[in-house]
Amino acid sequence: MFAFERISHSPNHLCEDCRRRFRPFDRCRSAGIYDAALREAIHRVKFDGEKTLGRCLGRWLARTLSSETAEVDRIVPVPLHPRRIRERGYNQSELLSEALAFASGVQHAPRLLTKISPTRSQTTLGRHDRKKNLRGTFALSRGAVAAKLRILLVDDIYTTGCTVEECARVLRRAGARGVRVVTLARSVL
Repeated sequence: MFAFERISHSPNHLCEDCRRRFRPFDRCRSAGIYDAALREAIHRVKFDGEKTLGRCLGRWLARTLSSETAEVDRIVPVPLHPRRIRERGYNQSELLSEALAFASGVQHAPRLLTKISPTRSQTTLGRHDRKKNLRGTFALSRGAVAAKLRILLVDDIYTTGCTVEECARVLRRAGARGVRVVTLARSVL
């Protein structure tokens, strides 16, 4: 398990990334490193339509990071733009968050956040271009409330952190009391 978090009293627990800059989330944990078999499995879910494998990976994530569901009120996937959902047929992060919510008994809130504008693929973009690409693309869904909630945000891959940072900013602005992040894999650049 790969883990990093912002702990004010003990800087030895911070990853290099978090030592260099403030993060709008409280901590982030990843179940594995984005390489070899895990990378292949994620690609099969995202690009080959293997939803069943996605559900299996969600159950693995739930077992591996079960402690992260303690003291949270809602489990929320990083949203996809509706156009991408129509193309793919599903949101892979929602498959993961659904399994985590089911295993933990924590309320699943797949529509708390929405992606309001499409973005280009981020695979070839560096951190600066990713931030620019994502700026203003996420919002709280109409009628959704995040005030005073402790949110567990779920995504498939943590590469630069730009996606979960942008989502966490939206949740914080909406009054979320806390935002933790879990991902299936962490890209080690």
